[in-house]
Amino acid sequence: MDRLRFGHIENNFVFNYLDYLLWLERKDQHPVVKEFEFTFRSSVEHFYPQHPMEGHPVLESEALHEFGNLCLISHSKNSRLSNFPPKAKMAHFAQALQRNPLTV
Repeated sequence: MDRLRFGHIENNFVFNYLDYLLWLERKDQHPVVKEFEFTFRSSVEHFYPQHPMEGHPVLESEALHEFGNLCLISHSKNSRLSNFPPKAKMAHFAQALQRNPLTV
C-alpha cells in the first residue's frame, strides 16, 4: 500500500473518488451533503499536521503519511490551517458550515 502514502500518490483521482463514494452514500441524509459541489482541490495534505503547534505531539512517521491522514484541500485553506490540530480544523469547518453551508 505504499502507493497510498504521502509523496507516492501520483493522481488525486483517488481522493475525488472517495469524496464521490461518501457523497453517494450520504446524499439523502443531510441537506449539506445533498448540496455538496465537487470542486478542484489540488493539494494533498496531512489532517494531523507534520509540524504540530507547540504542546501537541508529533505523530510517528508511519501513521502520519498513511492515506487515512491525508486529504485534498485548496492551497489557501491549507496555508491557514496547516499546523493546527484536527479538532481546530474541524471547528473551523463547522463554523464555516454554519455561516454558509455551500462555500466550504
